[in-house]
Amino acid sequence: MSNLFALFSVGLKGNLKSGNSSDQTIMEERTHTTVSLFQKLKADLETDQLINRNIDTYKIGDFVEIQGNLKTNPLIEMLSALKELMALANLFSDKPKNNQSKKDKLMSDAKFNAQIEGLINGLQAGGKKDIICEASGLKVVLPTDENYFLNNNMSEIMLIVLLWYAIVTTVFAAIRSGIFLGDFTAFFEVLWNGIRQSCKWIVGVAKALAQVGDKIPNEMIAIIVHWLLFIMVIAGVAGVIGVLIVIVEKKVTKAYRENCWDVISVGMAVIGLAVAVYFGDWIKALVKLNLVALLLLVQAVYVGIRVYVKGCKRARGYY
Repeated sequence: MSNLFALFSVGLKGNLKSGNSSDQTIMEERTHTTVSLFQKLKADLETDQLINRNIDTYKIGDFVEIQGNLKTNPLIEMLSALKELMALANLFSDKPKNNQSKKDKLMSDAKFNAQIEGLINGLQAGGKKDIICEASGLKVVLPTDENYFLNNNMSEIMLIVLLWYAIVTTVFAAIRSGIFLGDFTAFFEVLWNGIRQSCKWIVGVAKALAQVGDKIPNEMIAIIVHWLLFIMVIAGVAGVIGVLIVIVEKKVTKAYRENCWDVISVGMAVIGLAVAVYFGDWIKALVKLNLVALLLLVQAVYVGIRVYVKGCKRARGYY
């Protein structure tokens, strides 16, 4: 599902802004989509800490956020199944009306069938269908738009299939491409050698600092202090590096999820990989740079542009 808020009915609002700048007049119309309106509302509620996520403390009037499993109304499913069963029974019934049993007459009774149809339509009045959300022993009924679940065109499915086909064929072509495979191997060799050299340097620094303990006259205490200093330096540097990696990873992941988590980013990644694979020899002739490093650089620039554009839109109230 591209967005959860599209399940619910929301009115769209727009406002008109005008302003004078020297000798010109600027007219601007802003329109909220369901997604942008929901994001703005949720951001304001998050800022004011008005969203209650604790099921045990829910009160009437609270803004709540629930995570659970979505299921359709079981009564609608049962009635729909009964209607289909009656249609099948009537289709294969070859008994004359005079010899039909009470059950057969009930199954073929037009009034009874109309009542079942009326019940189903009544439970889905106005194009709405009840969805039940089950979360931690709590059941919440959510009226949703039935048309949301209908896929009247196959464009999205075809797009996903084409993307998977492009990814698979590009990866296979990359494996068979000598230039790209060579750059791929060289990139990770350089990365591995850099990690090894860094580890050797850290160990060298730890050994140098640990020699301070060797100056202690007592041999037993000197050995203990030596290894304590060595372990503390290794553990400290490893801890600092680990924390930095986690912080950077969280910031990058957050920026990517908020700004680039869509089909466009997948398409850009596939196109970049395909260009590097199929035109790697031409690229290497123009730019003396590792193809994998070039791909990562292009992705970094792309993410930076998306973050900047989304930031500008948020500042103008579009999100």
